Amino acid sequence: MGGTGDTTGILRALIKADANDAVLGVLHDPVSAKKAHNAGLNAVIEVELGGVHLEFSQPLKTEVHVEALSNGKFQCSGPMFGGSKANLGLMACLRISNSSIKVVIGTERCQNLDQEFFRVVGIEPAEYAIICIKSAIQFIADYKQITKDIIFASSPGANPCELVKIAYTRLRPGLRIAQKNRTK
Repeated sequence: MGGTGDTTGILRALIKADANDAVLGVLHDPVSAKKAHNAGLNAVIEVELGGVHLEFSQPLKTEVHVEALSNGKFQCSGPMFGGSKANLGLMACLRISNSSIKVVIGTERCQNLDQEFFRVVGIEPAEYAIICIKSAIQFIADYKQITKDIIFASSPGANPCELVKIAYTRLRPGLRIAQKNRTK
């Protein structure tokens, strides 16, 4: 979903679809995280979410409700990080105004591989119908226990999910990037 952690394509799609019971995280956005902390819990603020790397995504200018704040320090509980301690810096749970869509933002960039990335701001992921994880594939280890369906989405970004779309310039001759479609 981008590689830079700040792409807003999926969030825009959720808003356009007027998705109910949806949460996205973690969006790398140090500016909005600091703004939310300065405004305080229950504040209503204007932010420009994500989109720091303009060549891949534009910021989403919107009004949000600050629903939770955290210093971003927590202990992971899932199998990928195996109980290690994390520090994502200032974090916030923001609800997009006039919707039920929530987005978890953080100061430090990190793939969401553990449900604790949501819990640190009071979100219990299992309670949501739609959980959007900003991660490549490793998230499955912890999130597969709370869902029956995992849908992969590709959005614009520095690192596409499909290896064949990367413009490699230094591969040794004969190296195959991805398996071609085969028929039996």
